[in-house]
Amino acid sequence: MRTAPRGQYNAVLCRAAYALGQLIGGLLHEVTARAELTTAASARISADCGCTPREIARVITAGLAAGARNPRRGTIRTSRQGAA
Repeated sequence: MRTAPRGQYNAVLCRAAYALGQLIGGLLHEVTARAELTTAASARISADCGCTPREIARVITAGLAAGARNPRRGTIRTSRQGAA
């Protein structure tokens, strides 16, 4: 969010929420994802984007829900250091 180009704040926030939404229920709790996204986006409330807390919450909710409908599948990778 901090480095998003002017006019792209909602799109960047939505993509981040979608990506995290794909991890909810497996690797990530929704409360944690929502809190982190809100913290990242809150810096924009008083900045030049005209974002409001309500708009931020709406974008996060939509992105998380869309991501949760398309969960990532596969196995968790672990480090192979020390394996020989």
